[in-house]
Amino acid sequence: MIQHRRDDCRASHAYNLGPVIDRLRADAPRELMLLDGGANEGDPCQPWAWHGYNGIESRVLGLAGAWMLAHGRP
Repeated sequence: MIQHRRDDCRASHAYNLGPVIDRLRADAPRELMLLDGGANEGDPCQPWAWHGYNGIESRVLGLAGAWMLAHGRP
C-alpha cells in the first residue's frame, strides 16, 4: 500500500492504515510505503492535493510497479 505521509483527506490519513494492513492476508506479501513531497493545492481529498500524489506521480508509479514485479507470482 502506498500512502502520502501528509495526506489531509479525513478518509485516508496515514495513521488510519495500520488496521487496514493488519487485515490483509498474512500469507500474502504486504507493505506500507509512506511517501512525502509534491504539492498540496485545494481540497485535501482531490488529486491536486497530497491525496493525489500531486507532483510525485512518477515516483508512486515506479514504486508500485517495482513492488508488483518483485512480489508477483511466477
